[in-house]
Amino acid sequence: MTMSPEFAALLTDSEIDGALNRLSAARARVRPDDIDALAAIDADVALLKTERAWRERMRRKYASDDEN
Repeated sequence: MTMSPEFAALLTDSEIDGALNRLSAARARVRPDDIDALAAIDADVALLKTERAWRERMRRKYASDDEN
């Protein structure tokens, strides 16, 4: 089971970083032939990275709006 976008949105930046670190460690322990587990981990990593990138874009957008 993978993480939902709604749940990822509730995480703080430091929680996202911690989750990415834990997922990286978990991926290293998964057998290479366990495709389902690898796919679930990769999906969560992609979701968390997307959430982090979206937040960064919003920070930059609103920072530039404040300057104007």
